[in-house]
Amino acid sequence: QIDQARSAYFLTNAQEAFQRSDLGETVMSLSLAYDYDPDNYDAGFFLARLWQAGRPEVSNHIYQKLVLNHPERRTETAQAWLRSLLPRADYPWIERLTTTALRFSDDHASAWLHALLFANSRTQDDSIISNLLSAPDTLTPGVETVLRLEESVRNSPPGLALKYLQQVIPEDSPDFVLYYKVRRLIDLGFPVEA
Repeated sequence: QIDQARSAYFLTNAQEAFQRSDLGETVMSLSLAYDYDPDNYDAGFFLARLWQAGRPEVSNHIYQKLVLNHPERRTETAQAWLRSLLPRADYPWIERLTTTALRFSDDHASAWLHALLFANSRTQDDSIISNLLSAPDTLTPGVETVLRLEESVRNSPPGLALKYLQQVIPEDSPDFVLYYKVRRLIDLGFPVEA
């Protein structure tokens, strides 16, 4: 109780310092608020956002804790985290975040999948997709289909990749599966087929 009260006090202090543009006081107060109560979501979220430019690794670890420890707010947290990672082109962390988010966010599966494929096309780390496919029952509908296609297409010559992408998908597949196929056909130089 006492630590929670201290945390609330320092969070209020941080918010007031931030309004005055006193960054030093803001950081110090936020750090204390989060140290006193690591379950204080607002303090952690504020601190993660504050550190995203100056100390990205610290920010990433705070965001990661927030996603794990506050499941009721994990989608909101993950979206803010992704917005902090994209400008930095932090592709390995984008891969980590999206592989987690694909398991908890049915409503945003297409966005998480798109972000994963975007980052993974830059890192070329095939193990990311393989690891996700090793537990397909944890994936939302359509995600496994896209990841299996990407795994096949990525390592195939264009002619074989075209055959994979022209396979009929089930009618109840989410729209993002069709979008993926069309986009991938265009990427590979098959606009007519797309």
